[in-house]
Amino acid sequence: INAEYMGLYMEKIKEEGKSSLETLKQRYVARAKEGIYIKEVAPECAISVSKFFEGASCFCLSKDFSLIAVGTSSNIEVFGSNVYDLKCKLSLVHLQELMISPLNTYLVAYARSSQLKISQVTIFNLKTGTKVKEFPWRRSAPIAEYLRFSEKEEFLLYSFSKSELHLFSCLDFSKPFLASTAGNIFSVEFVPEAYTHPKHKCRAISIIQTIDKTEDAQALFLPILPTPEPDFIIKKFPLTKIDSARTLFAPNGCALLFVVESSEDPTGKSYYGAHSMNYIQLSGGKKRCKVTIEGNQIHDVQWYPDSSHFIVLSGSQPAKIIIFNHECIPTLEIDSSYKNYIQYSPQGRFLLLAGYGNLAGDTEFWDLQNHCLIGNCKAHCTVAAEWAPNAQFIMGAVLNPRIRIDNEVTFYSSKGAKLGCDSYKATELYEVKWIKTGETDEKSMAVSPWQPSTAPVKMSYGGFVAPPKIPQMRPASLLESKPAPARPQPHPQKKEAHDHEEKKKKKKKKKVPKPAKEKGKIDDAQQQT
Repeated sequence: INAEYMGLYMEKIKEEGKSSLETLKQRYVARAKEGIYIKEVAPECAISVSKFFEGASCFCLSKDFSLIAVGTSSNIEVFGSNVYDLKCKLSLVHLQELMISPLNTYLVAYARSSQLKISQVTIFNLKTGTKVKEFPWRRSAPIAEYLRFSEKEEFLLYSFSKSELHLFSCLDFSKPFLASTAGNIFSVEFVPEAYTHPKHKCRAISIIQTIDKTEDAQALFLPILPTPEPDFIIKKFPLTKIDSARTLFAPNGCALLFVVESSEDPTGKSYYGAHSMNYIQLSGGKKRCKVTIEGNQIHDVQWYPDSSHFIVLSGSQPAKIIIFNHECIPTLEIDSSYKNYIQYSPQGRFLLLAGYGNLAGDTEFWDLQNHCLIGNCKAHCTVAAEWAPNAQFIMGAVLNPRIRIDNEVTFYSSKGAKLGCDSYKATELYEVKWIKTGETDEKSMAVSPWQPSTAPVKMSYGGFVAPPKIPQMRPASLLESKPAPARPQPHPQKKEAHDHEEKKKKKKKKKVPKPAKEKGKIDDAQQQT
């Protein structure tokens, strides 16, 4: 722990009127090579181990953070919010992944063994501790992408291969009441509970698939209530040829985004293929459009927690950053910068923009309430970052296998000050997540805009450079109405020289082509020879 940084941060907290620091006390879970740690971060950023599961290979948190499931070598242990409160213990070996249903009724476990040729998904009932159903699994993707429960746990949507889709009722897992084997399925998702079709008043699922690899893809809504008829389609939208796709619903169900990726770029500008994004309005209108993105490249897309807008990072680096409202109209734009990662705070007031992975780690913290930059920092080699549940600081992680050495977890304040570091350099760190313990009212938090030094910065090799400019957030319409820059005029002397060369070219006589020789005739030179 760096005491100097911590002292500066405590002073800032006092300046902001924080009389109590108990709201800063948080916990996080880390999956490392030797097992899984549950650690506590004290207000002064002192880190202590709350519990350690030796040899554990996977974990998951429930949607409301009231349950923690940990998979060891031979069983699954489910704890309450207190990690010493054991709820149940289930027996299963070769665990790879875990998932808890939205209402904490079911636990989904994925087990795989290449030696025993086992690859299956098992569903347990957490209330009774019994095994409910077993499915085969033929996908390499995580189970959370193709196995989903509805929000009220009425249905289970399951696509265990690229061409098969099954829909089960959670009251009876013995037989699916809806099955489809047509096409290559790229994405399946339940439409949020908030959306109901105005005419049919039924629940629906969204599917992105292609009937044939040579044909374009289609996105369709398939109703499941009141009549589960496969041929009865509410809406159908054509898409271009794709290799992968995902569906991003607004949290309140007012709209959705189809983000698709193709390995072929029709413009030929990118070797890595092209992205496209389609907007579909589900309530409040019937707007359908293709979202304009820069350079056919999308780095990240995220919806605001209250569905009022979404933000898009697109184009070649430095990326273009545009904020659209819920009707897909660009409203705000942030100055272009080297960014490829978006993270909202839990209540949505603050925004983290960063350039992780193959970028240098430049991180910015924005206040969306006042439309200003409040801090920045440089997080070298960071793979992912996440806001704390109380929005007081950010956790950045250097993870394996992206970075195979010097794995660590670093904590930053919203101003960019480094508060502390939890090192995993002696082992390998694979995954970290916050455990939600409480929230603060972000709207009442007092923050001030970032004010960089106006003095020139002295470089280590000598000389000075200008101080950094403050990135701005401005209305998108103002940027679009900017006039094009004037074309620079040539220097007078260079213009005279150019005109002189042009006159020389005009004086040159044109070469007259020689007449074609007739067959059987020879010219004078051949006759003399």
